[in-house]
Amino acid sequence: MKFRNLYIGLLIMLCSSVAFGQIEEVHTLPAAAFEHPTQQKAERGDGSRADDVVIHHLLDTLSLPLFDDFVDYKIKIFTHDTNDPSVFDSASYHFSADGQFPDTLEFRTSAVFNYVEDPINGGFDTIRVDSFLVQVYDSLEPFKVKKEFYVFPSYSLHTQNGITRKLPLTPDSTMYNFKLRHYFSKDDGSSYWIAGSVRWNQTLCDRSPSLGVVSFDGLDSLNWPYDNSEDYTYGIADRFTSKPINLFDHLVGSTLVPYLPGDSIGLSFFVQPEGLADQPEKEDSLVLQFYSPVTNRWSTVWSREGDTNQAFQKVLIHIDEAKYLQKGFRFRFQNFATLSGNFDHWHLDYIEMGSGKSVNDTIIDFAIAMPLRTTLKEYTAMPWLHYKTNPSEFCGDSINLVMNNLSQTTDECRALFRVYKAGNVNPHYTSKTYQNTFVPANSFYPMDMPFNAFDEYFTFPVDQEERQWFRVYCQANASSDVFRKENNHLELSQIFDRYYAYDDWSAEQTYHLNLVGTQVAVEFETPIEDTLKAIYINFVETFSPTLNHRVNLKVFRDLNSGPVYESGSIDVINTPAGTFHRYTIPQGVVVDGKFYIGWEQISNYKTYVGYDNSYNNEKRTFISEFDGEWKNTSYKGTIMIRADFGNGDETPLSNQTIMPEYSGLSIYPNPARDWLQLDGLESGESAQVQLYNLQGKEVHYQRTDGEPVSLPNLPNGFYVVRVQRDGHPDFTGKLVISK
Repeated sequence: MKFRNLYIGLLIMLCSSVAFGQIEEVHTLPAAAFEHPTQQKAERGDGSRADDVVIHHLLDTLSLPLFDDFVDYKIKIFTHDTNDPSVFDSASYHFSADGQFPDTLEFRTSAVFNYVEDPINGGFDTIRVDSFLVQVYDSLEPFKVKKEFYVFPSYSLHTQNGITRKLPLTPDSTMYNFKLRHYFSKDDGSSYWIAGSVRWNQTLCDRSPSLGVVSFDGLDSLNWPYDNSEDYTYGIADRFTSKPINLFDHLVGSTLVPYLPGDSIGLSFFVQPEGLADQPEKEDSLVLQFYSPVTNRWSTVWSREGDTNQAFQKVLIHIDEAKYLQKGFRFRFQNFATLSGNFDHWHLDYIEMGSGKSVNDTIIDFAIAMPLRTTLKEYTAMPWLHYKTNPSEFCGDSINLVMNNLSQTTDECRALFRVYKAGNVNPHYTSKTYQNTFVPANSFYPMDMPFNAFDEYFTFPVDQEERQWFRVYCQANASSDVFRKENNHLELSQIFDRYYAYDDWSAEQTYHLNLVGTQVAVEFETPIEDTLKAIYINFVETFSPTLNHRVNLKVFRDLNSGPVYESGSIDVINTPAGTFHRYTIPQGVVVDGKFYIGWEQISNYKTYVGYDNSYNNEKRTFISEFDGEWKNTSYKGTIMIRADFGNGDETPLSNQTIMPEYSGLSIYPNPARDWLQLDGLESGESAQVQLYNLQGKEVHYQRTDGEPVSLPNLPNGFYVVRVQRDGHPDFTGKLVISK
C-alpha cells in the first residue's frame, strides 16, 4: 500500500497546488480518491430488494463443460420489480396444524379422550383422541420446518342419546398464526455469473484472447468507491462468482455416472494485471476460491500478487477433492485492492471448465480480439450532410480486424463483412471472402478487408436524409476453429449525425491541464461552410472536489491568431465517463475547412475530461502555455470532445425497417423489463440477438439457443431488436423497455 498511498497523496497535493514543469497529465479514471461523499462497504450487486420486499432469486445448476469468452454478456441480472414476468409469489405461515393454517390454535399437551354413552347399561365408552402434528417454520427460511411436535385438541366430544356435544377443555397453550408473502424470481437460463460489480468491457484490457473481458477494480456496481471513509482503505473489492455447478455426476448415454478424481476436472482462465488501466501494486492481489457444499465453506486455491502490464497468461487449476465433487460446487474470483477509487485493475477472459483437462491442452480457436473503431478515415462519427459532399474522401480503405490465433499451428482464415443501411434487413454491400493461408500460430494478426470487392470503391450510399446510420457486420472463420459462433463475429454502428467525433464512446483514463491559463485545442476539418453550434465535452465525474471548477471554452479558425469565440468563465458540468454535456455557442460560429475547439484552464482546481487511449490523435491535439505558442500534446490518445453542428433537440435517428416476407421468429414480452424470449427457433438452432438504441448504437449482444435473452440495465424507451440465424437477418422490430 505504500506506493498507492504515495500516489493518492501526490494527487491531493496536485489538486491544491500548481504542478511545475508539466502542463498536461493523463491519469486513471477517476483521477483522485478523496473528498467524495463517504460510502462504506457498498453492495456488490449480488441480490436485489424492491420496495422493501425481498425477492428470492432462484439459480439453475450448471453442468460441464462450461465455457465463456465474454463475447456475450452472461452475468446474472437481478430484477427489482415484483411485477416482472420472471417473479412469482408464494405464502408462508408461522405454523401449520395437520397441514392446515388456522389463525389461532389452542391445544393440550396431555392426552384427551372422547366419551360415548352405552345405551344398554348407561355407562360411557372412553376413546383416546388422536394427536395431530404442529410444524413451526423458520423465520429466516420460511419453508423450512424449525421444530415439530404432537398435541391434542382443547376439547372433547361427548355423545349421548345419539347427540354429540363439544365440551371445551382448558388449553395448555395458545398459538397465533401469521401469513407472509414471499417473492421468487426464476432463473434466466442464459447467465453463468453473479457479479454485479465487475465491469464487462472491450477496452480496458491490452490484447485479450477474445473480444470482451471482465475487469476488477476498487469501485462498486454504481461506480462508487467501496469505502472511502479514509484515504487509504484497503480490502476485498469486486467479486465474480459462478452459479452452482454439478460436479457430482453426469450423463453417459442414459446413465448417471459419478465424477471421480481421475476424471481430471479442471478450471482454466486467462488473467492480466493492469492492461490499459491502473496497475495493482505487489500488495494487491487477485484470488480464486472454491466452495464446498459439504463443508459450506470457501477456500482459497490460487492467488496472484499485483504486477505491471503484461500479456494475458493462462492458469489451470485441477479439482479432485471429494468435498468439491458435489452438486452445488461454486468458484469465485475476488480482488484485494484500494477501496477508495478506480484502482488496481485485473482482467479475466476465456474461462473453461470440464473433464480431461491437462496442462498440455492446446486451444484450437481463432477469435476476433479487438473492437472495430470506425469505417471512416479519420472520424468515428461525422455529419451526414458533410459526408455527402464527397463520400470517397471520407470512407476508409478497408475494414481492419485484429484476429488472435490461440492454437499452436498456422491456420487459414476467411473473413467477410456486410453493410446494412439503418434498420434494413437485406445488406447493401457484401465483401468478397478474404483469405490468408499464413496466419501465425499463437499470435495476434491484423487483417484488412478492402472496400473494393466489386472493382469499385465502396462508399455509404447517400440519400435525402439529414442524418443516417449503418450497421457493419464482420465475420471471420478458420478451418480448424472450434468456437466459430461465439467469438468470430463483430458489429459496428457507423453514425452519421450532426457532429464530428474521434472517440469511440469509451473513456479509459482522464486528461487535465495543470496550470491556470494553459489551453488545449483539438483540430477538426469540415468540407463545407457550416455553423458550429455547440461543443460536446465529457468532463468526467471524479472523486476530487467539483466546486468552483470553471473553464473558458474557445473556438479557433487558426491557431496562429486569436479565438473567434470564447464562452468566458463557465461552470464545468460533470458527466459519467463516456457521456457528454452539450455546451451551446449562443450565436454559432461559421467555420470552413480546419478549425479548433478546446478550453482554457481558469481555476486552480484541475478539470478532468474523459480520455480514450485506444486511438492516437496526438497530431490533432495542441496545448499552449502562452498565448500564440502551440505545440502537440505529449500523450497518444483522444480527448473526448466533439464539434456539433446540430440544434441539440433533434428527434432520434430514423430506424425504419424493411421486414422480410416471413421470418418465423417473434419476440415477447413487449414491453420488456429484464429479459426477452425468442420464439420460432427450430430444435438445435441458435441465433444472435442485437439491441440498438435510437441513435443506432449497439447496446447489447447475445447468442441464444432458445433460452431467454438477458437485457442489461438499459434506460426506458424504444430500441431496435435484430435477430439473425447463421449470419443472415431474419427478424427486425422495435422493442419497448419499461421498468
